[in-house]
Amino acid sequence: MLSRIILILLLALNCFLLYQFGWGENSLSRYVELQEQKTELRTKLERFKQENLALSRQIRNLKNNTRYLKRVIRSKMNMLRSNEVIYLVTNSTNASR
Repeated sequence: MLSRIILILLLALNCFLLYQFGWGENSLSRYVELQEQKTELRTKLERFKQENLALSRQIRNLKNNTRYLKRVIRSKMNMLRSNEVIYLVTNSTNASR
C-alpha cells in the first residue's frame, strides 16, 4: 500500500515536471525563444558599435582635419569658395513661357 502511494506521488511529480519542462514559464520553448532574442540583440549591438565607431571617426575628423571640415561644409550646407560661381540651368520650355 505504501509503495503504491509513493508510486502515485512520483508519477504526479513526474507529470508536473514534464509539464514545467514543456509548457511552463521556464520551458524549453521559452529558452529557445530567449536564445534567438539574444542572438538578435547581439547583432544589433554589433551594428550600433560599428555606427558609433564611424561617428567617432567623423567627429575626430571634424575637430582635427580642416580639409575634411571644409568638404563637409561644402557638401552639406552648399557653401561656395570665394572664386566659385553657381549657374542655375532652367528647362528651356519653362524659360520661353
